[in-house]
Amino acid sequence: MIASLIAFAGALVFVCFAIVVQSFISMATPVGPWIEPIVALFMLLVVRSVLLFSKRIEAAQGSRVACLVTVASGVGGAVATAFGFSFPTLYFLDKTLFNSWMASPYLVAFFAFGITIVCGALAFFLVHYLEEKTLNDPAMPFPIGQMVGRVLSVAQEIRHSVMLVIGFVSTFIFSMVQWIWQLLPQTISFFSGATISLFRLPALAIQTNLVLVFLAIGFIAGSLLVVPLIVGILSKIILLEPLQKLFFPQMLFKTFLIAFAGGIMLQEALLSLLKLPPLVLGGMRWVIAWWKRDRTAEKGDATTVDSVKAGIRSFWWVVLVFGVGIAYFSYYGFSIPSQFYLYLFTIVCVQQALVIGGKAGMAPMGRYATFVMLPGLLLFHYSHTQAMMVSLFVWLVGMLTVDLFFGRVAGRMVKIDRRSIIMFQAIGLVLSALLVGPVCWLLINAFGLDSPELCAQRAQARALLVTAWQFDPIVLLLGAAFGFILQRLKINPILVFTGLVIAEQFSLLLIAGGVLALLVRDRAEWEPFWSGVFAAGSLAMLIKVFV
Repeated sequence: MIASLIAFAGALVFVCFAIVVQSFISMATPVGPWIEPIVALFMLLVVRSVLLFSKRIEAAQGSRVACLVTVASGVGGAVATAFGFSFPTLYFLDKTLFNSWMASPYLVAFFAFGITIVCGALAFFLVHYLEEKTLNDPAMPFPIGQMVGRVLSVAQEIRHSVMLVIGFVSTFIFSMVQWIWQLLPQTISFFSGATISLFRLPALAIQTNLVLVFLAIGFIAGSLLVVPLIVGILSKIILLEPLQKLFFPQMLFKTFLIAFAGGIMLQEALLSLLKLPPLVLGGMRWVIAWWKRDRTAEKGDATTVDSVKAGIRSFWWVVLVFGVGIAYFSYYGFSIPSQFYLYLFTIVCVQQALVIGGKAGMAPMGRYATFVMLPGLLLFHYSHTQAMMVSLFVWLVGMLTVDLFFGRVAGRMVKIDRRSIIMFQAIGLVLSALLVGPVCWLLINAFGLDSPELCAQRAQARALLVTAWQFDPIVLLLGAAFGFILQRLKINPILVFTGLVIAEQFSLLLIAGGVLALLVRDRAEWEPFWSGVFAAGSLAMLIKVFV
């Protein structure tokens, strides 16, 4: 009984925690780390503390409780990351429409609840039919799930839990003390900026309440961000501003920058679309093979009665999952053919994402959202709202499907029965659907989109693909050529885009965090500490919003 109460209470607390942290980080930066390892370390310490004072919970039972809370919070983290990367797209496409949405928190909450449940139903449906074959494939270890399982099973991980708590508590105390007593100025200025001929050196000032958060994000991302952000900052200073002043003086620099960045994203999207035909053909073969295998398995049941029951269960699964989705998308003006296209191509892309997630622990849904959205724009002429919804749908289904598999793997390693894992993942989904809309609404109203705090680079990039035709074609071509050069140099154009649009102060903090990660002897030993730092910083900011 006590273990069940701890599990349910922990799920409620840590799903909220995951939604807050991941919503902020995904709108503030282009990275979205999985939340499960952080929650697992927190829960490990909580369980060990409970074991000291209660003899009614055994160690193995405590590990199972920690795992159930972790898989529930993982669902919340996946939902929040998908929303942070996709929902602000509507702002960059149509500010007036987006602001009308934001005028009513109930409208945002209704939209978020509906699309989260629809996407979650499809993700659970896919995992239900793919689980046995996928988890028994030795080439698909799902490393994040295995990491969580090891954290909850290995005694020495308690040291990492303590480091996580030290980072969390120290940062939280500093943030609260700074907020109440203002020991340090809100902004510390290092350089006021200067103009030398065609070159403009930007002003450098750091907001003290965000220093630790962005340093922590940079440390966790490691070397991933360092080179692209440096390239982005230097390109803006020594290439883009002189180019605009010499050849496009009639354009504002921000307009020129957005058009140039649009060319980078357009080049990236076109190269990605070249991979679409083999992706679709491979995915279609997989869908057909899966359907045939499922039909064969039902026919091969022990009795005709069992076969009929299995068929009826499958039928009602399909009716529920796709019926609710059709009703929801019809409400937002999607035609039946466009919905068929959306579901089919999303399932194909999720199959590919599963392979990457199963082998490498990543879910690169951005490219797959592009695969689905761009052809759909040409075929069905999506409105701005529909374009955002398509991107969000692909992100949500992909992130949730991969994350559900992580939870199933962790559950197997900790020896939890499958029904308990499914129940807590469902609890995580419902809580996420209820919370993600209000949390995003609060963050956006507090900080504002396209602000230094919430730059929403991923959403900006997606919006540029939709509106690229509105920009100066010459600037677009220059951006595309620059993006192609970056590709040849094996530098991620999307992360360079981040360096172009994000405020220099935050780019430098992210770079400093990445350099620090390269300098320490054992980065893995320090990751728990910095994970606690960024979690506490994000949580402290939301508390300030509420108060």
